[in-house]
Amino acid sequence: MSYRCFLATLAATVTLSVALAQAPVPAPAPAPAPPAPAAVTPTDDLPPVNRTVEIKPEQIKTKEKQNPQGVVTTKYTYYIDAQGRELKHGGYQEWYDSGERRREVEYLHGAPHGRQRWWHANGQVWMEFSTDMGVRHGTYQEFWPNGQRRKLVVYDHGRISRKQ
Repeated sequence: MSYRCFLATLAATVTLSVALAQAPVPAPAPAPAPPAPAAVTPTDDLPPVNRTVEIKPEQIKTKEKQNPQGVVTTKYTYYIDAQGRELKHGGYQEWYDSGERRREVEYLHGAPHGRQRWWHANGQVWMEFSTDMGVRHGTYQEFWPNGQRRKLVVYDHGRISRKQ
């Protein structure tokens, strides 16, 4: 290859390299926006619920917890599933150390299901709402310690449909 031919090839290579370096680079496509979260209770970490599981009465056990003074503060029913997990099933009750009710919840295969009621330490209702397999559904009401309603929200399977 002659010196002239070498210089021509080199010039063409440099021109092509400069042209490629100056070419606009297409921007990456934006990531899709995440879906808006549904208003749900803090039970998202529960395993999926199988409503068809049959529980025999002898599988249901009751557990009580007491404070250091021997006062029952928690009582609930549960069963052990096939994976060895303790799943609440049936009534769950909790009391303040004073003996006043703190909350009542119904569970179905480990998920809150049905009516829930919570109380302030003075005995006044704090909040009332219902859940469908851990997801709020229906009227949610919250009250001040003096009994006056503080909040009213209506849920439709986890999504707020009305708020006051």
